[in-house]
Amino acid sequence: MSKCLRIDTAELFPGALVIGDTGLGVLGASVPAAGLHGPAFARDAVVLQTDFAGKEYRGTIDAAPPELRLTAAENTSFTATGPDGSHEVSWSLFEDGVYVGSSTFTVRFGP
Repeated sequence: MSKCLRIDTAELFPGALVIGDTGLGVLGASVPAAGLHGPAFARDAVVLQTDFAGKEYRGTIDAAPPELRLTAAENTSFTATGPDGSHEVSWSLFEDGVYVGSSTFTVRFGP
């Protein structure tokens, strides 16, 4: 996983540089239902929350395999490249700045 620079108060990836304060995340209504690799990684968890459209969500990547090149956006959409096979990624969800829970998602490449 490559390092990134992000202007915020919380790391998007472990070990990322963090500068500033931009809020608690993105509105639940802004978390995409579809993308290149499927829905945003937090989409299913966000829509399970009560009144999700008006609350702010942040998804953080906690761990990913080193062979997976993963880039995650503030709205929890992502792009990834890696070798064929399944790659499991661990992540955490925050609602209005409060930890909600952790989960995993799988990125698959190849046949």
